Amino acid sequence: MLRDQGDLAAALVEYRAGLDIIQRLAAEDPGNAQWQRDLSIGHQSIGDVLRGEGDLAAAFSEYRVALDIIQHLAEKDPGNTHLGGRSRHSTHQRGRRSSQFDRRREGAGA
Repeated sequence: MLRDQGDLAAALVEYRAGLDIIQRLAAEDPGNAQWQRDLSIGHQSIGDVLRGEGDLAAAFSEYRVALDIIQHLAEKDPGNTHLGGRSRHSTHQRGRRSSQFDRRREGAGA
């Protein structure tokens, strides 16, 4: 909701606090696929906020973590079509955002 209202700084604080909780839960039960999926969603959400703030490098890092988690889950459960679709979606989003990052970096003369 904060992100939708344009308060990206507050949204980032809330998403990071939520991610801290999920990380603790996932650490206590690393085999729990739901906690792992929630971790991926948390990283994706943080990446979205960072992208909105214009920090494409940090956003890309968050998207990479999210994608790695989903790919790992998909490898453990190849019959789970939901995870496979999420992995393809994350790969597409990461590629699109990587292109945006590269274009901005080139425009800045980096």
